Amino acid sequence: MFKTVIVALSLAALIFNTTPLYSQSEASAPFLLIAPGARASGMGEANVAIADDAVGGYYNPAGIAWTEGRKISLMRAKWLPNLVDDISYNFLGYSQYIEGLGSIGGHLIYLDLGEQIETGTSGPEEIGRFQSFMLAIAATYAADFSENSTVGINVKLVHQDLAPRSAGRQPGSGRATSFAFDVGLLTRDKFVTGLDLGIAIANIGPNVQFIDANQADPMPMNLKVGLSYLIFDGEFNSFRFAYDMNKLLVASYPKQDDRDAYKDPFYKAFFTSWTDDTPNMEWQKIIHNLGFEYWYAGLVALRGGVFRDFFLKNEDNSVALMKTLGIGIRYNTLGFDFGYVDGPEGHPLTNTMRFSIDMNF
Repeated sequence: MFKTVIVALSLAALIFNTTPLYSQSEASAPFLLIAPGARASGMGEANVAIADDAVGGYYNPAGIAWTEGRKISLMRAKWLPNLVDDISYNFLGYSQYIEGLGSIGGHLIYLDLGEQIETGTSGPEEIGRFQSFMLAIAATYAADFSENSTVGINVKLVHQDLAPRSAGRQPGSGRATSFAFDVGLLTRDKFVTGLDLGIAIANIGPNVQFIDANQADPMPMNLKVGLSYLIFDGEFNSFRFAYDMNKLLVASYPKQDDRDAYKDPFYKAFFTSWTDDTPNMEWQKIIHNLGFEYWYAGLVALRGGVFRDFFLKNEDNSVALMKTLGIGIRYNTLGFDFGYVDGPEGHPLTNTMRFSIDMNF
């Protein structure tokens, strides 16, 4: 089970803060924070105030209220290619507008962690092999609540299958199932024409229990705030700018002489996650996403962006600025998107590529 532990630690270290070991105890189900969609990936993962396709329900469930007809999006990516070679991230999204009701949709996330080797407690000898994966299934509903504003909600089932049994003689198992929901708001043409604002809170739900309730970890509840500005939209050319901020709403406290380590429940972490560290560190924890999208004749798109996470470090311990590029092609009812993440040499996210296929009908 050695590779499973390494994968879990690496995912947590890339998404959460502090050292990998502390990060693993910060929150469970870190795969819920992996951004899907090659289009958004090419734009620095800034999509909270756009969210106008079948992937949009993930970023902001209110966004699918603006969609027309039926949309399907498929995405697959090799994940952490510089770390291991058999992890894949897979996403399926759907949205549909229903006259008089609003928009419905959903998405499925499947993170395949590959084959693991099970070893005995007394030594490194192999005693078996098993597959590990993480899975989330979400249902989405969104509707207008004013002329230019929409609201939406996701309800999701989350399952993590890391190992068939717990390590050693610990109770419980390496499997856990929980639930969570997201809420979002999106408003268009706010203050000036072309300026859209979005806000969403994702992964609101009870703690995830693998072993026992005392060792349960919270869901990776995340606050997302974004804006999108359509700078110009002509007959053949359009250009959009987008910016997001993400803040993990998890309050975790390390062990001290007079108390054990603990985490606040989600309803308390809404507030305490802003004060469980110094004000400067709380500000540093915010992830910034910046991106642009240029379309020519609605057929070909060029995208670029950056995202900055204080806890994504270079080898010299400086903050890594991850750069993204992307292209898109639309023909009739089909769309093809590619997103690429570039960063420091040897960084686990460097050279990550996402491919998406979109269908409108």
